[in-house]
Amino acid sequence: MSEEVSSETQAGKRFDQYYQDGNAPWEVEQVQPELIVLAEAEAIVGDVLDLGCGSGENGLYLAERGHMLWGIDISQVAITRAQIKAKARHLDATFITGSALDLEILGEGFHTVIDFAMFHILDDEQRLLYIQGLRQVMFPNSRLYLLCFSDLEPDGWGPRRVMRSEIRHLFSASNGFKVKEIQPARYLLKERPEGVQAWLAKIVCLDK
Repeated sequence: MSEEVSSETQAGKRFDQYYQDGNAPWEVEQVQPELIVLAEAEAIVGDVLDLGCGSGENGLYLAERGHMLWGIDISQVAITRAQIKAKARHLDATFITGSALDLEILGEGFHTVIDFAMFHILDDEQRLLYIQGLRQVMFPNSRLYLLCFSDLEPDGWGPRRVMRSEIRHLFSASNGFKVKEIQPARYLLKERPEGVQAWLAKIVCLDK
């Protein structure tokens, strides 16, 4: 356990440095277009948890639309910035520093969970912890919208690419989930404003 805590602490410091240096490529200071499409289609329902929320743009957009919003990120710097934004915009949103691999600390359940480009940084062991954590904070029929780098995006830079088959295997009935659909999508980055190739998966939590 102490090794896991140490690893999480080191990861938090590493991501803090990205934010402090202005080198976080995912910080585009705008809402990801794929989320806007989901929201306008009324696909985002109820109370929302934003995993790997960064400085909060996606979550705050949903808070503006009237959702009860919680965001969690391993970077204290990112969370502080999200909290400052929420206060400046007079939005009631909760942002906490923590790991998406330890969601029990939230003590809350959510109708919708969004993960816009956090999942693809996880290794195989972390993916299993991720699944376990989601089961703690999702109700039966709660929705997870997962946006991650696609294996169609050329390799050699950035995070791990993800295949559709990997998503279907991990979010299977044996793990308590059902993949409803996986669609090609785009994910905006600071230096790739046109977006990179991604998958957007709609996943439902099954009865516990």
